[in-house]
Amino acid sequence: MTNGALWSGYKNLAIVFLPAFALLLGATNTYIGLLAALPWIAMLIAEIPGAKLIEFFPRKKIIISIGLISRLSWLGVIFAPWLWSKNPLLLVAVFVFIRWLTEYLKDPAWTSLMADIVPTRIRGRFFANRLWLMALVGVIATLGGGYLLRATEGTAKHFAWLLGASVVLGLLAHYFLSKIKAPPYQDHRHHPLHEFFKPPGKLRQFIIFDGFLAFAVYIASPFFAVYQLKVLGLDYGTYALAAVLPSIAALFVQKRWGRLTDRYGDKPIAVLGVIGVALFPLIYLFITPDRVWLIWPAAILGGISWAGVHLATFNLMLDLSPSETRAVHISQYKFYMAIPHITAPLIGGWLSQQQFPIDGLLFVFAASAALRVTSLALLHLIEEPRARHIYPLKHVIRSAISFHPERLEYRMRATLHKIERGVGNEIQKFKKDLRTFD
Repeated sequence: MTNGALWSGYKNLAIVFLPAFALLLGATNTYIGLLAALPWIAMLIAEIPGAKLIEFFPRKKIIISIGLISRLSWLGVIFAPWLWSKNPLLLVAVFVFIRWLTEYLKDPAWTSLMADIVPTRIRGRFFANRLWLMALVGVIATLGGGYLLRATEGTAKHFAWLLGASVVLGLLAHYFLSKIKAPPYQDHRHHPLHEFFKPPGKLRQFIIFDGFLAFAVYIASPFFAVYQLKVLGLDYGTYALAAVLPSIAALFVQKRWGRLTDRYGDKPIAVLGVIGVALFPLIYLFITPDRVWLIWPAAILGGISWAGVHLATFNLMLDLSPSETRAVHISQYKFYMAIPHITAPLIGGWLSQQQFPIDGLLFVFAASAALRVTSLALLHLIEEPRARHIYPLKHVIRSAISFHPERLEYRMRATLHKIERGVGNEIQKFKKDLRTFD
């Protein structure tokens, strides 16, 4: 949990403000799209070698050694304006790529390790609690970073201090990760290369759905920041608040999503989340400099929806990959998922600079919304792996939005009872001490 919290602070300070840093250095929409694609190019290259590493080295050794390189590579991004002042954006892209390449080399080891140490029956609640804590730390880090930049006018030097703080948090997260006890990996067989490209049937269906959804999302996702900073003219403080508000919204629903996935399964929660995710870019069609306030309900809707989608799809990926060869199947999933993540932002960046009856960015947002809705048809084909009973979606919706006063009353009574019992024990102990004194 501590590792996840610190990693969230590291990620939010580094990734949230990377587009703003690039824009300060003169980046175009196409370059922003490239930055968004680089992690997934790295994933495409690194996932299969990362899975092969597990065949030769212990998972914890892979995570610790390669993870350290990943954290330190961010220093190259920080000092890019001073290392090569003529073309700092090229250095930024190079070091961002190195950072993600090393991150994904250790990803099969980390994901399979998490699946092994977290019992299936509480997986929803555990990862919901972990995501809740990560969201809380991410909120604090992003708000602090945004208001620091606004107070200092956001020069390259101040971005360097901010990104430097992210490196410190990343190294601390790495330290706590090194304390995790890793059980031995059960798959000792050497897998031929062609095996990494043939996911089993159920996982294949999930990859098709999640890949399509990823394309639908990432064709627009990198450009909301561009729209906020260049079109709406948000200052860094307001930009940070807009970036962090989804995480704040997620704080209030993450644990509830976890309980719902453990009760009803992951597929219905994914359906509800995708519906909300599809509505998010539609709201941006109505946001103008005169109606900036609409970014707040959009951010809240996005945070609530993505909290459900991230939790449900992560659990589905684990449940649909056989445990005996999970590292192989995780690398298969990540390999194929990298393809839409690479192509979508590049296509979105190109489309955003074309001539349409509406603004190019708004056209991209509308196309993204339509594609997100379409992904529900592919989600419908996936078999629910965890739920023992399939509930109608309307039943799950009622349970998701319902408020039970009797449950609140029960929890209040239970809390008061614990307090009363604790006070009573202290009184008894005090009386016993008095008798001893007498």
